[in-house]
Formats: sequence, structure tokens, C-alpha cells
Amino acid sequence: MESSLDTFRAQREAADRVHARLTEVSHLLNQVQSQVDAVAGNADLRAVLRDEQTWLRQTQELLADVRTFASRRG
Repeated sequence: MESSLDTFRAQREAADRVHARLTEVSHLLNQVQSQVDAVAGNADLRAVLRDEQTWLRQTQELLADVRTFASRRG
């Protein structure tokens, strides 16, 4: 039968493993945040995304016009 001391040691070891894993995950999240900040701060990428957004909006407007035209003919 395990003693209370053995149980405490096992729990402490488990808590230490959880703490180590949480520290590792925290480090990884900090790396991801740094990468996201770098991408978000890239002016060229932001310009490309704005251009794509404009292109998509114009495509949506064109499709709406085509649908309207097709419904009037049909």
C-alpha cells in the first residue's frame, strides 16, 4: 500500500510535468504571436490583402449584376 508520502511525491511529479508542459506551450504561443505580429506588420502583405479585398468586392458586384441581368431575361 502506498504511503501518504508516496502519494504526495507522485502528485508533485505530475504537477511538475504539467508545469513544464504549460511552460513549453507558453513559449510556443509567444513564438506564434511574434510571427503573427511580423506578418501583420508587413506593409507589402497588407497591400496585397487590400488589393484582393477590392478584387473580391468587385467580383461580388459583377456577379450581382449578372444575376440581375439573367433574371430579367429569364
